[in-house]
Amino acid sequence: MKNKNEKLSNEIKVLRKENLKMKRLLSQKRSAETSTADTTPMTSPTKLFIDNVSPTAKRRATKRLLNKKENL
Repeated sequence: MKNKNEKLSNEIKVLRKENLKMKRLLSQKRSAETSTADTTPMTSPTKLFIDNVSPTAKRRATKRLLNKKENL
């Protein structure tokens, strides 16, 4: 009985060590994924262009598009 308890105790120790190793690997993998992931959202090219165009150019473009729409 005592021998059986010792074997089980040793097996528990081995399993705990393996579990700890797996947790460390998982933690490292997660930290590597988060450090390499780009967290900044992508700005669309259209929005970037519109944000950098002057207000008068925006008005001219709007009028031109409305004029084209009326001519269709």
